[in-house]
Amino acid sequence: MILSICNLPDSLKVIRIINIVITIIRISVPIILMVSVMISLLKAVTNAELNKITKPMINKVIAAILIFLIPTFVRVIAYISGNNEEYTTCINNATSEGIENAFITNANIYIDKAYESLDRNDYNTAMGYANNINDDNISIDLQNKINELDVYFNLEDRLNRLDKNFDLTEYKAISNDINNIENEDLRNKLLNRYNDIKHYTKTDVVTESNSVRYHINGYNNLKFYLYNQCEGGWRNIKIGSGTYCDGGCGLTTQTVLISAYNPDVRPTDAVRFGDDYHHDTVIEKQTNNSYDCTKYDLGKITNEHIISAMEEGSVVSVKVWGKSKGGKSSFTGSQHYMSLIDYYEGEIFIGNAYNLNYKYGSWGWYKAEEVLTSVQSTVICKPLK
Repeated sequence: MILSICNLPDSLKVIRIINIVITIIRISVPIILMVSVMISLLKAVTNAELNKITKPMINKVIAAILIFLIPTFVRVIAYISGNNEEYTTCINNATSEGIENAFITNANIYIDKAYESLDRNDYNTAMGYANNINDDNISIDLQNKINELDVYFNLEDRLNRLDKNFDLTEYKAISNDINNIENEDLRNKLLNRYNDIKHYTKTDVVTESNSVRYHINGYNNLKFYLYNQCEGGWRNIKIGSGTYCDGGCGLTTQTVLISAYNPDVRPTDAVRFGDDYHHDTVIEKQTNNSYDCTKYDLGKITNEHIISAMEEGSVVSVKVWGKSKGGKSSFTGSQHYMSLIDYYEGEIFIGNAYNLNYKYGSWGWYKAEEVLTSVQSTVICKPLK
């Protein structure tokens, strides 16, 4: 018990103070007593009363000797009780240097313990000891170890938050930060936790009823309703010189993107939104500014940029050209608008259709390089809610 106390810096500080007080007492009190004896003796000699003060003087001298020998008595008691070595260790360590060494020893003990247990209490204890070390060289070395643990716990907190509310940008940033940790054990433990986070759920077409289908984006969990421009009550609506079925792909694309925040919208409503299918403010307005949409004309954005945005949860509207327009898109012979509402491992989910019996006329998953062929204009909409 004594030995464990003697290893604690705070205990050593108390013992050091007690030591100083005892030292002052064992020196000052005997001196005061001896001075008192001398004064009494001088008075007795002057007044011829030496025989009257002999006994009091002897008592004072004995008291002075006993007080001076207090540490010796303590050592004897410790020796008899078998704790002499522990007592000596305590006394020897109760110095400025001993207290400093105790802080260093305990800091190392709890740092090693924190690395093994990854317990924040051990980490906080280690940090408390390290902050009291005066030797800058040793303190810096220990602080570097503590900083590494601090990075670990910070990343652990970020992973916990990410697990509750997934964000692809943060997911990628955390991956880079984990790989920068030099300690292999800490890095591997974080990587295991990182890999456990379910960051994407791939879904296909979900049928709610015979005429209602939807798809859930695997990054942001938004629910997009799927629409076919050539079915339902809108197929024969007049648009320009033709019908909705003939040329309603742009309006259907807008409807799909808007449906994530306004599920009651229908292609029939989209006719009222205007003729500019790629006017980004239309999508923002009809979703009460739940999107931040940006329009890019031909040559102003790369396919890599589009995919990167989709990996971060954005959805996209594109206009592509087919053969009659000088393009190479498989989805049209002339011009076509498409709502790109999900991306996963080289595939893009298209949310609008015009012919479910034609390979490139339906909704569903398609290779990204096929979808993004001959893109003429793009609107990227980042969900804000």
